Amino acid sequence: MKKNINIIAAALLFAFVSIAGLAEAKTTEIGVVNLGFILQNSDKGKKAKKFIEAEAKKEQTIIQNKEKELRSMVEDINSKSFLLDADLKRAKAEEAQERKKELERYFQDSREKIQRKQNEMTAKILKEIVETVKKYGEKNGYTAILEQEGGSLYYFNKSIDLTQKILDVYNKK
Repeated sequence: MKKNINIIAAALLFAFVSIAGLAEAKTTEIGVVNLGFILQNSDKGKKAKKFIEAEAKKEQTIIQNKEKELRSMVEDINSKSFLLDADLKRAKAEEAQERKKELERYFQDSREKIQRKQNEMTAKILKEIVETVKKYGEKNGYTAILEQEGGSLYYFNKSIDLTQKILDVYNKK
């Protein structure tokens, strides 16, 4: 039994020495990258942001016009309420209430549509950035490139931060 333990210990020592020798022979290159920074500062990211802002502004203008129409309708009903008979007054109030519901639905649908488009654009750009990171890592001999903002990286030397280099490579594509 003691002989088996000695053999196992010798094998482990040999494995440890072999691994240590390999580790010295090959350097390990590790880098970090901030994907969020690249997303926000890349040419495509900036274009996507401008596009989403323009879409949101268009929708906001439509909503403001619909609100203005609704307010005008309510003001008209209120100003003529003493002239209208009860049935007509109730019908106009119901119509105004229905328009208010339509406006609320339109607002919600508009917000969801813009959010969906933003998510699609962001996912597409992030996929391209990740591919750029992979190619950069392969080309430059990195063992690993980690996401800086992932919550699992507590410390890194700033010299391994590849964010600006990846941004430059991505913008050149």
